[in-house]
Amino acid sequence: MNAREMVESDKEFIAKWCKGHGWPMFPDYILSTRGFIGEYDGKPVFACWLYVCDSPLGFLDWIICDPESNDEEREGSFKAMIDMAWEVGKENGLQRVLTIANHPSLMERLKKNNYFVTDENVTLLMRDK
Repeated sequence: MNAREMVESDKEFIAKWCKGHGWPMFPDYILSTRGFIGEYDGKPVFACWLYVCDSPLGFLDWIICDPESNDEEREGSFKAMIDMAWEVGKENGLQRVLTIANHPSLMERLKKNNYFVTDENVTLLMRDK
């Protein structure tokens, strides 16, 4: 299990993952420059983006996995990716990282990696261009 910073070409397979999950690709203009890939035996399995601003609170979002990966691949690669995002966040002055999850398996993975529930039954709202 390994994690690395995302490179531009990673968005090609991430677009395929989105399609495999029945989602549109994340709009490029809203993605942070701090993206991370979790790998299992050199194979990309997870991706996420960390948002850092002028406070010690960061935001981890757009967490996605290869829909064809298995639980073993997901478990280790997720932990490596989440740990790397946390370390990069701390290097950038973060003391807390907030994320949003609705899928039970993702929530369980986050809880296993020191995330805790702060709110439930929340509706996300966004304003666009």
